[in-house]
Amino acid sequence: MRRVLIRNIAVISLIGCLALAFGYFLGEKFPWKEQEPLYAMLRNAAYILFGILGAWFAVVFPFAHSEGNPAHDQTKRFIEMLCPALDHVIYLIVLTLLAPFCAAIAKNFTYLMPTQTIFTFRKASFAFLFFLLFYQIVILLLVLRPFDLLKRIVTSQIMADEAKNSYTPQKYQPNRYE
Repeated sequence: MRRVLIRNIAVISLIGCLALAFGYFLGEKFPWKEQEPLYAMLRNAAYILFGILGAWFAVVFPFAHSEGNPAHDQTKRFIEMLCPALDHVIYLIVLTLLAPFCAAIAKNFTYLMPTQTIFTFRKASFAFLFFLLFYQIVILLLVLRPFDLLKRIVTSQIMADEAKNSYTPQKYQPNRYE
């Protein structure tokens, strides 16, 4: 289990570094006017993920704390799986809000910077955009992971109900032909 976690972290870190490098090399050609709508779309998608997680918490949270729930422990586990995704979505929203703010501040100091520095800022901004896009994909996977658990909970509950309802002792009925 621990080896799988370390491997997953290593793979995610490697892909994140590759996304940063790829974005840095492509970023020179994209001025801020072209990057700004991409940040806005990324932020809107983060808001949607936040809304989905909020809806899940609104639906599942009352069941996690009810004593009569037969799947009480599994529902709590579902909540525990959603909490890290919620944390990461909040981080993503904060980062997508800060990036345009920092760019607006940096834009006011362009007269102090040489042209090469402006191209470096473009590259860094686009690399950060690439990284945030990758980060959002990872968060989406974190959001979708609890659905497998929910599917297993619902499937086991359906199978238990069917098994309980399928075994009903039948009355003895004498043979009609006797």
